[in-house]
Amino acid sequence: MKVFVADNLATIVNPIFAAGAPYSGTEVLLASYAFAFQILCDFAGYSTIARGLGKCMGFDIMVNFNLPYFAANPSEFWQRWHGSSVRIGFSFQLVCLGYLIFRASSITQTYNMLISILTNFQLHSVGLEHMASQIVFYIGVLVVVQIVQYCKNDQMIILKSNILGKAIFYCICFYLLIMFGAGGGQEFIYFQF
Repeated sequence: MKVFVADNLATIVNPIFAAGAPYSGTEVLLASYAFAFQILCDFAGYSTIARGLGKCMGFDIMVNFNLPYFAANPSEFWQRWHGSSVRIGFSFQLVCLGYLIFRASSITQTYNMLISILTNFQLHSVGLEHMASQIVFYIGVLVVVQIVQYCKNDQMIILKSNILGKAIFYCICFYLLIMFGAGGGQEFIYFQF
C-alpha cells in the first residue's frame, strides 16, 4: 500500500499541487482522486506496519481503517477511517473536496483549483489519459480487494482464502512491488503532523 500505491501516486499528485495557476480542472480532479488513494494507502500502510510489528511482539492492535471509501456519509467515513476512535459516491466526492483543501498549500491555491474544476474541464488530452491510466494501474488491485472485502463484509478475506488464492494474490503483490514500487521511499504523511 505504501510503496506501490501511495508513493507512486505521490509522483502524480505532487507536480499538480506544486504547479501554479492556471490549472486544468481535469488534472486537478484526477490529482484529487489520486491523493484520496495516496493518503488512504499512506495511512493504512503505516497502520498495517504497526499492526504487523505489534503482532510480531504478541500484541493485537485493532484495525484502524474499515474501508472508509465505502461510507455513505461523512460521519460513517470518519468512523471507518478512525475505527479505533448513490450516497457512497457523494461521500467520496465530498471527502476528495476536503482532501483538495487539505493538500493545497494555500487558500488561493484551493480557490484556483476549485474554479478550474468548474471552468477548465477538458476530457480529451494525451497527458490526461496517461495520468488517468496511471491512477487506475496503481489503485486497481486495491480497489478490487476492497470491493471484495466490502461485499463479503470481511477485511481478512485474503488471509482466510485457500493456499492457492493467497499464493496468487501475494505473487501479484510481490511482482507489482518489485517491478513498479517507488524507489527512495516517501515520508509517511502522518509524520508531517
